Amino acid sequence: MKKIVKAKKKTIKKPSCPIENVSWLFQDIFAIQIIKNLLTKKENNFVNLKEDIKGLCDATLSKNLKTLLKEGVLEKEELKTFPRTVKYSLTKKGKDFLKILRQIETFSKKYCNIKN
Repeated sequence: MKKIVKAKKKTIKKPSCPIENVSWLFQDIFAIQIIKNLLTKKENNFVNLKEDIKGLCDATLSKNLKTLLKEGVLEKEELKTFPRTVKYSLTKKGKDFLKILRQIETFSKKYCNIKN
């Protein structure tokens, strides 16, 4: 049975195939960059994420953070500061994605002519 995820004025059918389901979650390249950034940086608030990820606008960052929070990949902690600060971190589910990222990196270096 397919899970229905409501978006703005649209109903999106989430795929039932496991591979399609993961690709649906990470369909926006910025979602993967957010996860990668959270794995490597100590300061993980909205401003730091926006500064670290090139070409990322506020609306796209906000949309991706909401999706990743809803899907249990991220968690947020509201700090008692003024102005209000929210710190983002990866859940176990988000950290488990690191293994997949490393495999993608290995594949990319082997087959996509990327020198790094």
